[in-house]
Amino acid sequence: VLEFLERSPKQWAKREDFVAAVVAEGHTQAPALWLAMDVVDGTLRLDTTALRSLLVDYYATDLWDELFADRGNVEIVIADRSNTIDDDARTRLASAPSHVTVHHVDADHWLHIEAPDAVVALFVDRLPR
Repeated sequence: VLEFLERSPKQWAKREDFVAAVVAEGHTQAPALWLAMDVVDGTLRLDTTALRSLLVDYYATDLWDELFADRGNVEIVIADRSNTIDDDARTRLASAPSHVTVHHVDADHWLHIEAPDAVVALFVDRLPR
């Protein structure tokens, strides 16, 4: 998605044109519509340089030790059809300590868009009353 956003025009005649371009790139309608919320008055407002910088920093940081350190309960939600969590991470999470609860949602990477009811149900179930 980021590579597409970096090479795509910043100006769009219509938001629908942007959505069509995202779908033509091979993404589904749901994330295309979500991304299109950042096309305002014909301008794509996303700062792709900042996004890339954030992602580089994110992937350079290894927090497994912090995750597994028992400092309180941790809730993790995995979109089962997403390829952003590799097999190694899934294996590590399957044997996570008891303070880490892993929830699975039948969705691809954009689980909050593709399965919003399941995500809301998890929050409702897990948040303190």
